[in-house]
Amino acid sequence: MVTVEDRLEPLGVAVGVVLVLGSLGTLLGSPWSTGSAVVTVLQLVGVVLGVGVGVGLAWLSYGAGAS
Repeated sequence: MVTVEDRLEPLGVAVGVVLVLGSLGTLLGSPWSTGSAVVTVLQLVGVVLGVGVGVGLAWLSYGAGAS
């Protein structure tokens, strides 16, 4: 059986993974097909920020607890 010291650690990792997958799903949804360059740039910035926040949250939840 797996024991976890911090009960919120799995939740933080799961939310981080969902953020990364959702951001990559937005990227795979072809944001450049909307027609407007401004919207495309904002969506791509959102994808990068979403991946960054997701990875940061997963790392903070999982990596910080290991040390």
